[in-house]
Amino acid sequence: PAEATRVSTPKVSKEVLNEDKDASGPALYTVLLREAPLASYDGSIEGLPATSPRQTGAAKLDAKSPESQAYRTYLASQQDAFVAGLEAQFGRSIEVQYKYQVALNGFAAVLTPEEAAAIAQRSDVRLVERNGFAETTTDVGPAWIGAPGIWDGTNTGGLPGTKGEGVIVAIL
Repeated sequence: PAEATRVSTPKVSKEVLNEDKDASGPALYTVLLREAPLASYDGSIEGLPATSPRQTGAAKLDAKSPESQAYRTYLASQQDAFVAGLEAQFGRSIEVQYKYQVALNGFAAVLTPEEAAAIAQRSDVRLVERNGFAETTTDVGPAWIGAPGIWDGTNTGGLPGTKGEGVIVAIL
């Protein structure tokens, strides 16, 4: 007889990411909510058409379309309601520093480690991460990947070196 195949769903960590064990005091945390951001919204809410290029068939996301503006207004109201609920729960005003709606759905706010841990347990939250900076542990990485040769043109197959011109770097 054939054995039944079990499909397991990956568990979502309910811990605060990037949190030090001995963390104390307020810090900036990123809170991502479960509802889809503008770029991947599939139209599943009645009255709000899909905005995802995968659903609309568009070549790229049109963040200025009426549909996109309507969904962003919806996300903003959901985020405001979420934060108002936190303020009621924690008995204080929450300092929201950034709101995300296009590629991500969430916000960055100043929270205590205890507040961040409580938020991470909620079912409407995808993840909570303490913002931080990582120190560079090596300065020879560019040499390992041949970047100096791209810079000066010796490793570009005959193309001129770019010296970094036209390079856009982003950290999300």
